[in-house]
Amino acid sequence: MNTRSDVTGTNQLDLAVIGCGNMGSAIARVALEKQYSVAVWNRSPERAVRLVDAGATVLTEVSQAFQNADLTIVCVSTTDDVRALLAQIDPTRVAGAILNLTSGLPDEANELAAWAAEHGVPYLDGAILCFPEQIGSAEARILVAGPEQLWTAHSDIVRALAGGAFHVGTVHGAANVMDAGLVGAFYMSSMVAFIEATRYMGNAGVSTDALRSLLPHTLDQFSEEIHDILNRVDTGTFATERATLTVYQEAGQTFLDTMAPHGPATMIRATTGVFDRAVAAGLANEDLAAIVKLSAE
Repeated sequence: MNTRSDVTGTNQLDLAVIGCGNMGSAIARVALEKQYSVAVWNRSPERAVRLVDAGATVLTEVSQAFQNADLTIVCVSTTDDVRALLAQIDPTRVAGAILNLTSGLPDEANELAAWAAEHGVPYLDGAILCFPEQIGSAEARILVAGPEQLWTAHSDIVRALAGGAFHVGTVHGAANVMDAGLVGAFYMSSMVAFIEATRYMGNAGVSTDALRSLLPHTLDQFSEEIHDILNRVDTGTFATERATLTVYQEAGQTFLDTMAPHGPATMIRATTGVFDRAVAAGLANEDLAAIVKLSAE
């Protein structure tokens, strides 16, 4: 069992970054700008070498990244890549903590955490909710999951990279759960729905300026409805004196009939299908938020 300390400040480097793609490079550059000592490694060395002028030390062996840094951030393409990297190292020589920011599944995060626990390696898993150019800003978000004490020990450097970074829970898969829910199911679907709506309205002669003029009101109402949904989910209160799911079902079908003859109406078609399921499940007279009660098929 490795008996290394979980606290920072005992190694040669503040940070090692494994993976020098757009995001990994942004993380390294911002850390250097904020006066942290940083080493980098990339499978294709030329990407790492580009960071030398910014002050980074280029490592020739991936094992060096784990042996000399208080925190090693792994930001590669897939969990399989992470597994391959960990297979190359001696866990007993890992000097600090690992923060894996590679996109993956919650079960994969928990699997990697189990490997780390077995070998006595301090391990955090996370998800990046911003673009590379936002790294270093107050608006940037990095979600981190794992032991709270370990997060506290390394929170300063993570918050230097993303001002909005925060700890989402002790279960290592929690950050990926939030990533899939907020970025995948919510953000991506909302963006596709907006693009589909913009195409339909544009083809019908509505200008983007007209859309811009309505956006503040639409987004304000959107935010209000989202908070209402969260409150209803918290309290289990789905009775409503406003629009019931029957009203949404009828409106959705009207919108689908309106849009379908003029091109793909993928998102409203899928949404109307959800309304149909909800009504068939006996939720006809309940609030939109009652959709949360539908079981997965």
